Amino acid sequence: MRRVAAAMLGTFMLGSLAACSSSNSTSSGSSAAPTTTAGGGSTTTKAGGGSATTSKGGKASTAGTAPKVTRPANVEKVDKSKLPSKAQKADSKLSGLSSDESDCIDFVVVTSIESDPEMATSDEQLAGLVGASIVACVPQATIASGLTEALKSVDSSITDTQASCIQGDIAAAEPDSLAILIGAIVIEEPTILKAVGAALNDKCGTNL
Repeated sequence: MRRVAAAMLGTFMLGSLAACSSSNSTSSGSSAAPTTTAGGGSTTTKAGGGSATTSKGGKASTAGTAPKVTRPANVEKVDKSKLPSKAQKADSKLSGLSSDESDCIDFVVVTSIESDPEMATSDEQLAGLVGASIVACVPQATIASGLTEALKSVDSSITDTQASCIQGDIAAAEPDSLAILIGAIVIEEPTILKAVGAALNDKCGTNL
């Protein structure tokens, strides 16, 4: 399986990997400020007119967990140089994002890290935050469509029926699992990606 295709597989067949999800849940489309929860006390950091609240203690530390993040009521455009280098192209993993959605992802990541800098100290914690931010800021149908198109672009053997199967699984996925697996794409975590690829082949008849 080609490296590019393997990197895209991390968001597919999410139902089969629900056990990888943490006990936290990620909500999409909320009007609340971006909130990252991992237990313990909380701090609030303002970035311009928006804010992010992060609860500290026992935070996500592996590719199999993701913090709880909600979409901010007000999104401000941030300079991508403020993001950790591995998060600066997070929105490029999806096709068809609006500028508002891309700005939202960057804003949530930056404000969450400003509130809790330790979230940027490991690939695993950063991947969980980026994945959760994408799920919070982008409608799940858009994620499903964008990732399916990206996979088709790197594997021309995928049929329309197989693509429909893939897209349906992503659209129906539990948000926490979706966040975890998008995080796995960011850091190219091999164990999760391999398991998802095998599950996708079994259910949708692909050969990835």
